[in-house]
Order: sequence, then structure tokens, then C-alpha cells
Amino acid sequence: MEEVTENHAPPIKRWKSILFTIFALLFALGGLILLESLQEGLLPWVTIGCPGCASDSAYNLENYRWFGAEHGALVGILFSGSLIALLWKSWMKPLLLQFYILGHIIFIGSFYLIGTENPDAVPFINLIFLVPLLILALTYPGTNLWKNMFKKADYHRPLLLLTLIAFILMAPTMWSQLHSQLNVVSEFSQYNRWAESVQLFFIMILASILASTRKPGWRELTLLIGIAYLFLGVAAVTVPDQEGSWGMYGGILSILGGIGYIGIATNRFNGKGRTSNY
Repeated sequence: MEEVTENHAPPIKRWKSILFTIFALLFALGGLILLESLQEGLLPWVTIGCPGCASDSAYNLENYRWFGAEHGALVGILFSGSLIALLWKSWMKPLLLQFYILGHIIFIGSFYLIGTENPDAVPFINLIFLVPLLILALTYPGTNLWKNMFKKADYHRPLLLLTLIAFILMAPTMWSQLHSQLNVVSEFSQYNRWAESVQLFFIMILASILASTRKPGWRELTLLIGIAYLFLGVAAVTVPDQEGSWGMYGGILSILGGIGYIGIATNRFNGKGRTSNY
């Protein structure tokens, strides 16, 4: 199994690389702090302020510790983590920006398909997310960001297998959560928490498929997926009885899956025993 090798020369316009790095850092910090992925991500273990709290008194933070972990995994680890990985030699890792943009398109599109408690706010929400995507795409110092995205991909079979296993295991839960969101069966639907669970499912599957192409940046993306599964697994084991939690057994499976992804990402040899280039 040979590694995909693509020549990514340093950008000619150095100012573009600097500008992209500045914006990537700002948007990564925005995801961690302004979107509260850091504060919510810690909810299974510790409470910092009142992350995700609504203005009404009916919001009980104790009931949202698992959902906080999901928010932390999606926005903090996968999205902000991708931008952090792009701070160094971003032109050599286009797959990370491709994932960031496509992941947000899924995130944005779901507001139309799944709905939200305030439909009038959807255009404003979309604008908030679309502007950073446009800025990052225009300032990206690499060339041909979308060219040959899947063409001549040397698919990583173990990654594809892990993706298939994850899909099979997670699909029933995703379907149940989608039903809960659409039918507003609990307070979690009101705050779009079931919707975010479904978004997380689709975006993690997307990330795995992209990583399996072994295009430049796939190792970093695979590592982020592994960290996300590991994080969610530990969170599930910590709060196994919370609504929406994957529970003790689901948490253990997630931890094992995370270890598998991390093992693939850190393995420096390809199937024929030769050292890989990425």
C-alpha cells in the first residue's frame, strides 16, 4: 500500500501564508472560547461558569454534561483542532481545510433539514459560519485546494474498515436521536442537542472517509478523529447514565476505536514496510 505523494511547494506569496495563519488561529480560538467548546467539553468532569446555558431558568446544566462532551469533540477537537494543525506548513495539509469547510457545510445545512428553535435566526447563523470559511479558502497559501480531492487516492483499508464499523455501531443511535429532534420529545430538542449529536455522527464519518484517501494531511486528521473518539469514550464512561450518553459499553468501544485511529496515525510504515512520506 503506497503512500499518496503530492508535491506541495512553499507558497510564493509569504504574506498570504501569514494572513491565513492569523485567521486560522483566531477562528480556532473562537471555536474554543466563543463557541464554548472548551468549557462545554469539560462538563463531564468540571464546570467552568455556565457554558451553553439559556436565558430561562428551566435549563438544568447537570442534564447536559454528555451533550457538552459532544460539543467539545465536534467544535473543539475536530474543527478547532484542524485549524491548529494548519498553523504549521498549512500548504502541505490541504485535507484538513477541506474537512473543515465540508464539515461546516454539513453543520450549516442541518439547520435547514433538522430545524431550530428560532428559524428566523438561521440566515444569521449561516452568515457567522460562512464568512470564516470564505476567508480561510481565499487566504489559503496552498494551490489547487479542491483539485484531485479523491482522484488517485490510495485508500487506507484499515481506516475504511474502522469507518464502516463506526457507521454500523452508531447508525441506530443516530436514527433515534434524529427522531427525537424532529419530534421534539424532550427539552434537549428545544436546544438542538439531539441535532448536534446527529451532526457529530455525520461529520466524524466524513472525516474518516477523507482521512482514508491518504491525501496530504490525512495523518493529522486521523489523529484528531482518534482523539475525539477517545475523548468521547472517556466522557461516556464518566457519565454513562446521562441522556444521550453512549454508556459504559459504548464508551469502552469508543476508547478502543480511538486507540485504533491514533495507532494508524502514528504508524510511520506503510503496508510494504517502507517509511511513508506523510
